[in-house]
Amino acid sequence: MANDGTLTEIPCTYNSVKKLANFTVAHFSLYVVGVVDGKPWVNPFTDVSKNDWFYSAVEYANQNGLFAGTTTNTFSPNLPMTRAMLWTVLGRMNGQNLSGEDVFDVARIWAINAGITDGTNPSKDVTREQMVTILWRYAGSPKTDGDLSNFSDAGSVSSYAIDAMVWAVENGILYGSNGALMPQGNGTRAQAAAILQRFMESTAK
Repeated sequence: MANDGTLTEIPCTYNSVKKLANFTVAHFSLYVVGVVDGKPWVNPFTDVSKNDWFYSAVEYANQNGLFAGTTTNTFSPNLPMTRAMLWTVLGRMNGQNLSGEDVFDVARIWAINAGITDGTNPSKDVTREQMVTILWRYAGSPKTDGDLSNFSDAGSVSSYAIDAMVWAVENGILYGSNGALMPQGNGTRAQAAAILQRFMESTAK
């Protein structure tokens, strides 16, 4: 906020777990955190339309600074998510200032120190069960008491991921499709956006 009361909007991310807004500033000033009510999102992505199931998830991720597009006007929703990409998104959610050419290396170090990954295979596509497990660890590895018996491919879930997958299903973070969880399938950028939106909205309640 300038001395005359003029407001200039700057990008920020909101950490719903810590209930903190994070932003980078270039100078000392008075800063005000608020919510812009009724401001429509202008979709910059030509490969994301209102008819897509992931439209609102991409909107959420973009508005909250979790995801950048693969170019200025493409989101590449069906592109596989790599482990390093996921670490970077979670790091930003945690309030880390992650940008620049070495962003994935910095995100990897943060993720290892945070105990959510061993840091191996950063360029490898992340599977759905790996994505959920990393997010579950980020949430503090909460205990669960349910099971996955309602899903036709429950037996395909790796043993290390069972608690995480149960947690995700119980909290409405993971839905599955046609009665299947597809744990070994690659997680796409669109799926990651949707899972992260559900996670942040569930923890904000």
